[in-house]
Amino acid sequence: MSAAVTLPLGGASSNILTVRSRPLQRFGDEWVVFLAKRTATSRSAGRRGRDLGTEVEVVRGLTQGELVVVDGAFVLKAKPKSARPGRRPEH
Repeated sequence: MSAAVTLPLGGASSNILTVRSRPLQRFGDEWVVFLAKRTATSRSAGRRGRDLGTEVEVVRGLTQGELVVVDGAFVLKAKPKSARPGRRPEH
């Protein structure tokens, strides 16, 4: 037997920032998302809040309006920083 329950997360004036679960990547002890910049990507460490099914609450490390890389985040995680688009190899 199972049941679906909906619990309010806060009052009507409570706003939370969420992202899809898929772009969140684990780096050691922290969770990160990749942000899309004009000519490159950058990594932003953050703190996860509540798991909301297909989305996760972001408590710290991301602000509203930032562009998060959704597709390919796992590939970016696997690439060394110098090999990411818009970056020059470090010598």
